[in-house]
Amino acid sequence: MNTTTVSIETAIISAFTKMQQLGRRPASKLVVAQTGQTPYVCYDRRSARLHIAGVSLGAGMEAFYEPFVKELRQGLTNKKATTVELYLKDINPETAKVLFQLFKSLKKAMAEGTDSQVFWMADRSNRKLQDMAMDFAELYELNLELKLI
Repeated sequence: MNTTTVSIETAIISAFTKMQQLGRRPASKLVVAQTGQTPYVCYDRRSARLHIAGVSLGAGMEAFYEPFVKELRQGLTNKKATTVELYLKDINPETAKVLFQLFKSLKKAMAEGTDSQVFWMADRSNRKLQDMAMDFAELYELNLELKLI
């Protein structure tokens, strides 16, 4: 993992932790710009919408996604609906693990009455990610729409 990525992850986690300790409400959106190894990620608290786009290949992806997954889980307890939008061009096993955790949380929220929608966009030529999307949909009984682009 390069130094820039570590400092971005550290800054996100540190800022969130500090705001929570001070009892302050963070901004309505949590956003991290795309790098060569990490995707663009945006979580909008107001609409409970998580958007992830790009490659997710860096080391330490679990820590990278931690603040977003935590915010989404908190949002699931307060919202009647949530949306996850994914356009991943390539992922590593650590990212797949994060997606397992994310979709497990969505399934639990759906069982408790939260309307959850997943939009997964995949390149027509990337059969691996198309199959992964369908496997997650089946495993977690997700309301998932796969769009090939």
